[in-house]
Amino acid sequence: MKGLYQLILGDDFQRMAPVLRALHDGQGALVQGDLTVKWARPMWQRLLLRLTKMPRQSLSSKCHVQISPLPQCSERWVRSIGARSLTSLMQPDERSRIIEQVGLITAHLTTSVDAEGRLQQRSDRIYLRWLGWPLPGLVITASEEAIDKQRFRCHVNVSLGRFGTLLSYEGVLCLRQRSEMAIKD
Repeated sequence: MKGLYQLILGDDFQRMAPVLRALHDGQGALVQGDLTVKWARPMWQRLLLRLTKMPRQSLSSKCHVQISPLPQCSERWVRSIGARSLTSLMQPDERSRIIEQVGLITAHLTTSVDAEGRLQQRSDRIYLRWLGWPLPGLVITASEEAIDKQRFRCHVNVSLGRFGTLLSYEGVLCLRQRSEMAIKD
């Protein structure tokens, strides 16, 4: 059975480095590492990040990500960054995008593999989940780049049009063996 990313990327899935293919093969994964989390400077944006319980600003936050496969090529991602935890549901849509539901928002993510084998994502539509209200100007970008057989660098940026970056996090994460996942579950 194909995983979510195999379904969305098709033949391009094989162009990713082995660590990224293992991370997104649809069999589930456990990832650990450290991230640098940066927040916007304006107070109103910082208040918004606090109210939405985003990971706190930090030069080094422990990160733990559990990816669990669900029926119909969907996945549940539980990201713990520092003391904050974010759970999201990812599923395919009919236009070969990934739909991610996290908190109050739903994001439609265009997903691709670039010439160097990095995974790239960019939102092309974000809205309030239950109301369907669009959030114009809000853009999420994400990238993953292999370092070696177990580690990869990730970068996520959430920006709000002319107001700039609201939140970004980046760092090196290590993919754990599936035998380690069974012990930690």
